[in-house]
Amino acid sequence: MTTILPSVAVLEMTYRCNHACRFCSCPWFAGMLKPEPEMEIGEWKRLIEAYSAAGVTQFSFTGGEALLKDGCLELMDFASKRASLRRPRDTSARSAARVTPYSARTRHPTTECD
Repeated sequence: MTTILPSVAVLEMTYRCNHACRFCSCPWFAGMLKPEPEMEIGEWKRLIEAYSAAGVTQFSFTGGEALLKDGCLELMDFASKRASLRRPRDTSARSAARVTPYSARTRHPTTECD
């Protein structure tokens, strides 16, 4: 399949974060953007389906703190059945305990979050 999309999609799950890092690059924390309402899980699933159908082969979940989004682990599982996943780029260790059950049952080694 020919596609104009990149092979990797970075999905910003939430604006919420449990840190206040001085070096944060999120534009909504710097006052450069006003956060829009967050997408619901069903909307994310439809987006993942559409991207997968268009040739995206990898998904990376980020945010804020992606693991603070209710349903994030469900979405990771959903996406892993359609493509491979990348480790969250900027997840904090404070949320790592939520990932352990998911990581232990995954079929993709790259889905482990640390």
